[in-house]
Amino acid sequence: MQNVEFQRTGDKLIITVDLKKFYGKSPSGKSTIIASTDGNIRVPDTGDRTVKMGLSVYEQQEVKA
Repeated sequence: MQNVEFQRTGDKLIITVDLKKFYGKSPSGKSTIIASTDGNIRVPDTGDRTVKMGLSVYEQQEVKA
């Protein structure tokens, strides 16, 4: 994971991302990565349930004409 923190508070999943951080260009070069779970991950502390999440936060680059 890059720049993603999460915690469970009761029945809520709280996700924290620092929007000032950057991790380089996306593979296509069309956006700049801010945060990512790098695919789907299991949310911990969900008992006998299998709860997963996938997160991508990015800044889209301006299209040059």
